[in-house]
Amino acid sequence: MRKLEPKNVYIDVVAHTVWALLQHRPAIVHDEPGTLGRLQERAARVLDEAAVSVQSRRELE
Repeated sequence: MRKLEPKNVYIDVVAHTVWALLQHRPAIVHDEPGTLGRLQERAARVLDEAAVSVQSRRELE
């Protein structure tokens, strides 16, 4: 999740990778306490601060 940052030049790739992982293994966010909350916070920050593609925006929402 460290790469899910607004300043990452590959944010669209990272967003899609996270989305694809969650499609394949949705329970992964429950493997470690706090993971879901951190992911939601980072996604919200990226959506607020980064210029992401329409697809990435859709996948992070």
